[in-house]
Amino acid sequence: MMMLDSHSILIIGICLICLI
Repeated sequence: MMMLDSHSILIIGICLICLI
């Protein structure tokens, strides 16, 4: 279910920023 697409990268980036 975890696909490395540009969309997923954006979501992961936002999540990482939120965690920081």
